[in-house]
Amino acid sequence: MRIRVVAATVLNASVTLVGATGAFAAVNLTSAQLADGGFPKTPNVTAWDGTARISTNAAPVGAPVTVTGIVGKDTKVGQVLTWKRYVPKDAKGDGEMRSLNITTTVNANHTYSITAYLGQVGTYGYSIGYSTSSFSPEFVGMQFQVTTTAK
Repeated sequence: MRIRVVAATVLNASVTLVGATGAFAAVNLTSAQLADGGFPKTPNVTAWDGTARISTNAAPVGAPVTVTGIVGKDTKVGQVLTWKRYVPKDAKGDGEMRSLNITTTVNANHTYSITAYLGQVGTYGYSIGYSTSSFSPEFVGMQFQVTTTAK
């Protein structure tokens, strides 16, 4: 399966609990389908040129999920990183990345730490990163998956 993202948005607001309300996936993809589409359980840092460590791949609703690491050499200190959820529209992989309005900035020593308290039950693909500011913006970041369970 090839996941196709049709739209992306970057916002710079912070929140603590996300996913409790609103429209989400019309279909749910399996963990294997998400992995095939580039959202493995271990953060995919191939294009990130940095490191990433996720605190857990499965958590109850409202529990913290933290991603920490070091950014690549081309990412500037102070760069805003945004956490997004992949929302599939169909089982073919069409969908979009939606901002969870959770951000962090790159520290002076090129490290970062970002925490979400996920509120949507299910297995979803996520990304953390930023879009370059150019005529044809590119995403710089990593992708991974997390399963959120009912309490």
